[in-house]
Amino acid sequence: MVLTTSAADSSMAFDPVQSIVEAQGVVFLVLVLLGSMSVICWVITFYKWLWMFQVRRASKRFMDQYLNADHPSDLLELAEADTSSSESRVCIAGLEELARIRERSNDMDSLARDFVNVERSVQRTQVIEMTRFERWVSILGTTGSTAPFIGLFGTIWGIMYAIVGLGSGDGGAGRLQSVMPDIGEALIATAIGLAAAIPAVMAYNYFVGRIRRVSLELDGFSSDFLNLLRRFFLMR
Repeated sequence: MVLTTSAADSSMAFDPVQSIVEAQGVVFLVLVLLGSMSVICWVITFYKWLWMFQVRRASKRFMDQYLNADHPSDLLELAEADTSSSESRVCIAGLEELARIRERSNDMDSLARDFVNVERSVQRTQVIEMTRFERWVSILGTTGSTAPFIGLFGTIWGIMYAIVGLGSGDGGAGRLQSVMPDIGEALIATAIGLAAAIPAVMAYNYFVGRIRRVSLELDGFSSDFLNLLRRFFLMR
């Protein structure tokens, strides 16, 4: 009797891997979708982290040279030597626009009037740089907000299927035991949805915080850079 009970408990042990492999129909499609979303989010997370690390290291390297520059005209050569940082690209855009308006401006007054083009060029480049930082991050937020509901949809569908199968039989403990695997497959969909959503939300919040800090730093740098150009080329 003890051996029979032990065998029964072993046969009814829940195996999540087996439930995923044996899933069928809509539940299977939901699990495939959630698995694909999770893989995509992990790839984006590692790629964005590595890319941001490299860009921030290049920014620190450029800022060290920027603070030690003697004249704004020296910045163009420094920026063109390493264009992997956002600050260097802002410098290039501003200095190239400044060179263009100096060629066509005959006096200091016209140069002061046209300096607004330098400001626009810097602001436009700043927007482009922030767009690069924000790229792909929205996918993490979308996965974090939708994956639990997709998993819940798979669970509800699987339980409905199991209930319909239970109602079509003769009932009894044997019939109830036969639909338990279907219910297990349905519940695993919600678990997979949460497993896909939680890391995506954590990565999304991390990148949003980093991007907010980068935006503030780039705003401060752009303002300082424009003030530097005004001091050297307009206040003489």
